[in-house]
Amino acid sequence: MENWGQDWMEINSVRSVIVDLAVKDEENYREGVFSSYERNVEARKNAIRRFLFLEAKAAEKKRKALEQLLSMRVDLMSGAVRDMNHADQIRSLIASVQEKSAKARRPVEGLNRWVGWATHYSNVLDPRHMSVEGVEAWIKKFRLRN
Repeated sequence: MENWGQDWMEINSVRSVIVDLAVKDEENYREGVFSSYERNVEARKNAIRRFLFLEAKAAEKKRKALEQLLSMRVDLMSGAVRDMNHADQIRSLIASVQEKSAKARRPVEGLNRWVGWATHYSNVLDPRHMSVEGVEAWIKKFRLRN
């Protein structure tokens, strides 16, 4: 029986060590779970911040591209109107020079050649005188969607 008490104390000691190890394992496990959870939460927050940053950057890029597209379209239209008005002014100048020549006592030397060149130049400038292919090419510059 004497051994029985000794064995019981050894069993309790072993049991105590096992319980202590189990408690320590449980504490390590819980610490790992909490630490893992915190890392996961932080990683998700970082991913959300990155997504929002990239989304804002893409939206800004799209906004700038749209502004440039609209500006380019306005420039195309303004240029066409400016060229049309310039062509009309050249035609008006041609008419004025021809009228002056008609009133002159002698023919103006080189007038017909100049009138031909100036008329051609005004027609080249004037978008109203573009060929169908030229109009199509000009319209494509607007990059309109179907």
